[in-house]
Amino acid sequence: MIDSPWIRMIAIASLIGGWLVVLRALQRKYSPHPELVRKMAHVGTGLVAISLPFLFHKAWPVVLLCAFSLAGMLAIRLTSKLKREFGAVLHGVDRSSQGEIYFPISVAIVFVLARDNPLIFVIPMLILTFADALAALAGGRYGLTRYAGTGGGKTAEGSVAFFLVAFLSSHIPLLLHTDTGRAKTLLIGLTIGLVATLLEAIAGRGLDNLFIPLGVYILLQNYLRLNETALVTQFCVVLLLFVLLQIFRRYVTIDTTGLFGVALFCYIWWSLEGWRWLVPPLVFYVAYPLLTRRTQQNMRRIHSIYAVLSVASAGLLWVYLSRVLGGAPFYFPFTLGVAAHLAIIGTTRTRREHPERIAHLVMTKCVLLGWLIVFVPYYLVQGWTQTAAVQTAAGLAIVALATMLFSLVQPHMENCAIDGRRWFRQATVVLSCSALCLIVNYALTGHA
Repeated sequence: MIDSPWIRMIAIASLIGGWLVVLRALQRKYSPHPELVRKMAHVGTGLVAISLPFLFHKAWPVVLLCAFSLAGMLAIRLTSKLKREFGAVLHGVDRSSQGEIYFPISVAIVFVLARDNPLIFVIPMLILTFADALAALAGGRYGLTRYAGTGGGKTAEGSVAFFLVAFLSSHIPLLLHTDTGRAKTLLIGLTIGLVATLLEAIAGRGLDNLFIPLGVYILLQNYLRLNETALVTQFCVVLLLFVLLQIFRRYVTIDTTGLFGVALFCYIWWSLEGWRWLVPPLVFYVAYPLLTRRTQQNMRRIHSIYAVLSVASAGLLWVYLSRVLGGAPFYFPFTLGVAAHLAIIGTTRTRREHPERIAHLVMTKCVLLGWLIVFVPYYLVQGWTQTAAVQTAAGLAIVALATMLFSLVQPHMENCAIDGRRWFRQATVVLSCSALCLIVNYALTGHA
């Protein structure tokens, strides 16, 4: 009877519920800082999650337990009595977060994916449990260098603390519990620490509880198959991207968190498909500030991670399809999406700064510039082939179509907003138009 998974599930559920009761009692008696209470709840549930591979050898009890936990977290949010009693434990901080909702979801997904290898589950949970908590506490206590994070302010000191804990949480388990060599575990730990820190910086509203475990799981699956030379390359590329983007930050309008996102997305594209997929986004990064005259007004850092995600969204889809389905055809829509975003941003910036200019002439100029800046490197990278020439020519028409469609769906182009709805419209238009590249590919090769 003791070995029954039901008994263990009940024990774990009781442990989590009891821990919330204890924290609520401490909160009433001593009134500690809400962030401290919230992180104590986070660490307690994280420790329970770390124990799951050693308590359950099948996935269904863990999935069911996570479903019950998710239901409980939703009940605390939606039921007035429970919200009054336990809401202060989970939601006492002065920022919007759904981290307690995403946590059981990520635990269930990663457990199902990694059930044949408990260590691949434990390492993401260690990083999520300890790195996130210590980063928040270190940033709150010692943080002096602040930057705008998604969903709230962050500090450089907190990010450094996150990196160090994420590195140790990866390096030590691999070193002690696998046959992986010392140099390899060191390289894996350093790279995972850096990438996980970028993920934590850009994931707001509690999404780090989802992105960090899944991201670290994927990285571990990939890195453990690589040799030391390949791992050195991985670490050097992500570090170089991070450093270069920070060096040139003075020339762009992207805030610190957005720059972290640029570094992360560029690393994803390079890691999955190689250096060619780095060319269009890096050209975009260098070129978009040059489309208009540099002034104090238009060089303010007003573009956040949401703007970066809008520009990157189509590219993330195309690189995913290229990875899953294989073949070069998806590089064309990937490049087209970058060129279309460049033309749209150039048009909106120019019309804001020069409302007296004729709208269709501004659009024509920016379409041509966006197309040339991105597709000339594309034609060179593709090797001066006839197919590349036709794709480059077709790209001009599609970039023009995307820019015109955006001007129709986006109100007040002369004073274009930078809110979430604007970036959603832009991402939708560009993704839809870049999909037309598959038709061009079909006409050229007989398959998309």
